[in-house]
Parts: sequence; C-alpha cells; structure tokens
Amino acid sequence: MIKKCKYCDCEYETKKDSRMFCSNKCSAQYRSKNSDNPATLKKCKHCEKEFKAKKKTNIYCSNKCRQEYDKAHHISKNLKCCKQCNKEFKAKNHAIFCSNKCRSTYDKEHKKTNKNKIRICKHCGVEFQSKQHKATFCSKDCGYKHNKKHHNQVKNCEFCNKEFETTRETKKYCCHSCWSNHLGSKNPIKNRPYLKICSTCNNEFRGNKNSKYCSKKCAGEARRTKKITKCGQCDKEIRVKNKKKIQKFHFCSLDCYKKSVETIMEIRICIYCHQGFEVEKKVILKNYVLMNVEQNGMQYQKI
Repeated sequence: MIKKCKYCDCEYETKKDSRMFCSNKCSAQYRSKNSDNPATLKKCKHCEKEFKAKKKTNIYCSNKCRQEYDKAHHISKNLKCCKQCNKEFKAKNHAIFCSNKCRSTYDKEHKKTNKNKIRICKHCGVEFQSKQHKATFCSKDCGYKHNKKHHNQVKNCEFCNKEFETTRETKKYCCHSCWSNHLGSKNPIKNRPYLKICSTCNNEFRGNKNSKYCSKKCAGEARRTKKITKCGQCDKEIRVKNKKKIQKFHFCSLDCYKKSVETIMEIRICIYCHQGFEVEKKVILKNYVLMNVEQNGMQYQKI
C-alpha cells in the first residue's frame, strides 16, 4: 500500500493499515508539537501551577514541591524515639536507633548482662556461667551423655522380638525384611500376595510378581557375585557379572569375539515405497543357521 505521511506529506509503502508516519523521527516531532493538549496539562498538587506532564502518573511540577509536600504531611508518622538515648529522629524501614553509636552501645550493655547470668545444666543440674547466649550444658561430656540417653533408645522388634538401638521414636522393626513380612501377614492380598523363595539366602518371603530377593542386602550380594560361564569361541571358563539383560554368549578376549562375528547382508523393506534393500549387519554366527547358498551370496536365518 502507498500512503502519505501525516507530518512531512511524503509517500511511502507499508503493509499495515494503522501506520501513519514514514519514520520514527516524524512521529516524535508530530507528538512534540501537538503536546499542548488539555489532557497533558495538569495542576501541581503543592503549588497549584499548570505544567506539562510527560506521564499520566506525574502529580508534582518538580522535586522541590514533592519534598515540601512530604514534609508537611508525612513527617509526624515517621518520627520515633531512639531506644538508647531517647531522642526523636526520622525513621526509615522499621529503624530503632538514631545512629550506629547508639546501636553498638546498646548491644555491648545487653551482651554483658547475658554473660553474667547464672544457668543450670540440663544433665547434672550444676550452676555455671558461660559466654555463649544459648548455652544449656556445663561441658561437652554432659551434652553427649544427655543426647545419647534421649536419642539412642532400645526397642523390641514387633515381628522377631529382637532388641535393637534406634534414634527414631516411630521405628518398630529391626530390618527391612521384618517390616515386609509383618505387612504381608496382616494384609497378604493387598500388600504382599505371593509367597516366594529368595535366590541368595533361600528363605521364604512375601512379594509381588517380579520380586526375587527378600531384602536390599540379598539384592546387593547377588549383583556383586560373579557367574561362571564358557567362552563362545574357545570354551574357556570365565567369570561374568550378573546383569539384568541376559546374553547367550560371552567371550574371553577381543580375538575370540572378532572370530565369531561376521558381516551379513540383511534384506529390509522400506515403509514408504515398500521395496526391498540390503543392509550390512554384524552378527554372531552361532545365533544364525545357514539356509542356502546362491550365486549372489549366503542366506542366514535367526534361531
């Protein structure tokens, strides 16, 4: 679209219908000339003179009028008495003292009175004096003995009736297995519906469908122990870690692995054009069986 500028009357191209000026300079000059509108003229709240307001929120014509108006109306609310010298001062943000000297002198006098206080030890009941503001024991030994009595408690397990020490007041069982077995005996259908045998300690326990171990200790021991297997190429005995993913073949070295692995051309079908194409794939030959031999190459099938 071709339009005329509202300030300089020159033609310009635009894509917006709401545009009125060819540049930012023309828009600024037009607004500065036409700023004497009655909406921009305001009266000062203190001296009641008319002035040009740059913003809608402006109330005063200058900073002097603002300061004088604040002194006349808001000083009485901010006056306070100093806590040390009892003088009146203008407070800012919940201040209590008129200066740093008054604050420092008040703190020194207040701390001296607290230091000279006589206190009683919680453990042995002896009177003592200390420099610390929150001291409750006369020595470190009394504090250690007091905490040991209250924190380390001796209790009986609700399932196996064994004695054990705890720091928690709500603890009821000595170990995780007692907790799980006790819950299973109360509500066997909801919590632990299946009776199983642990694969490490061979003890009975209640668990879900996928549970194999009675406790975390048995699961950790099973992961740490190694399984004895044979190499897939040379049939040597090897120790291998127990993993979640089960593998058919393990190898003792890289040479054995390279001998057993070969590249095979696998035929796949494209999703879009539904045509066959060949892809190279590294495969262990023991997992595959030779089907037939052709002129182009050998064909294998997975076991």
